[in-house]
Amino acid sequence: MKERLAALSAHVTELEQDLDTARKDLLKSEDVNRKLEQDVHEDQLILNLETLRAKVDQTRLRGAPFHHSSTGSQDSPRNNPSSGTSRQDSLHKAPKKKGIN
Repeated sequence: MKERLAALSAHVTELEQDLDTARKDLLKSEDVNRKLEQDVHEDQLILNLETLRAKVDQTRLRGAPFHHSSTGSQDSPRNNPSSGTSRQDSLHKAPKKKGIN
């Protein structure tokens, strides 16, 4: 009976070690998965940025007006005098295209 108890105790100890190893592996896998998800997210953002840049380039090649400022403080139409002028120009041009004066 003592031999059987010793064998079971050794088996339990082995199973506990396996469980500890499995937990460590799980934590490593979760960390790797988190990093991969972050990489995928960053890759998607880069792809979206490249797509938008391509659209901007196509728009520029077609000759359509495109306004872009390098700083956030100039994004407001109040801070960009050319955007107001362009908007006014387009308002004056729009009726002419439709035949309304």
